[in-house]
Amino acid sequence: MTKEERYQATAEQLLQLVGGPENIISAAHCATRLRLVLKDESKADVDGILKVDLVKGQFANAGQFQIIIGSGTVDEVYKRFIQLGGIAESTKSEVKKAADKKMNPVQQLVKMLSDVFVPLIPALVASGLMMGLNNVLTASGLFFPGQSLVEAYPGLADLASMINTCASAAYSFLPILIGFSAAKMFGGNPYLGAVIGMIMVSGDLLNAYSYGDAVNAGVEHLRPDHRQGGLPGHGAAGAGFRLPAGPDRKMAAQACARSAGQPGDAALLGADHRFPHLYGGGRRDAHRRRLDHQRSAVVA
Repeated sequence: MTKEERYQATAEQLLQLVGGPENIISAAHCATRLRLVLKDESKADVDGILKVDLVKGQFANAGQFQIIIGSGTVDEVYKRFIQLGGIAESTKSEVKKAADKKMNPVQQLVKMLSDVFVPLIPALVASGLMMGLNNVLTASGLFFPGQSLVEAYPGLADLASMINTCASAAYSFLPILIGFSAAKMFGGNPYLGAVIGMIMVSGDLLNAYSYGDAVNAGVEHLRPDHRQGGLPGHGAAGAGFRLPAGPDRKMAAQACARSAGQPGDAALLGADHRFPHLYGGGRRDAHRRRLDHQRSAVVA
């Protein structure tokens, strides 16, 4: 049997074993697999499909019935498959959309969240690895009793600082990444989504951690009442925001000065106090000294 005959025979058998053309909603292929969306997957004879010549495996995932054929072969089988069944040629994205419609609401919700966050995983994983490296450099007592590597070898301080900056960037500006990815996934303008994320990390918004400190310290005017269309709102948010500029900043500094060691102090410098574990040993002490110096300058 020639290759063309094997391709034709495989296409004919698969068409019948998946329930015939009337059971096929959409069909496409990738580098190695035939991707089908079936009306009723229970009509497909899985055992029979696995016995077909050229078929190397089968599985169903996310509403798609996928048959593994192999690189360089699947496209030949696919051409004959759609010709025999009178099926319109579809792209992978079209098949994916057709498969999504078969999911129940819970599956659709999980898929929506995964489509937003999965593209961000490389950035978050890389940042996490750099955080671990930074902890190795700054953790006290890990290699030397009562000392960190940065304390034992001061020349590493700048390297640790650079690693810390790179490691915390993705998490500090995570709303921007989420806004971009979500807008792209929903079919909107991803740059407008990124702008919405930028608004959430704007320096004009009061840090939510520092907001509580300021209120407890009696700085009532740090709770601005921005009214838009009659709806009240407060100039506070929850991710890496700094204290406002101008007189409000000075009043906040005075309030924070009365409660040294609180998150409000770190907010005064714009430091990422949400990652206190990144500062260890002498690095933490140096950070505190710089904090006290700049706080005193602002209050004065």
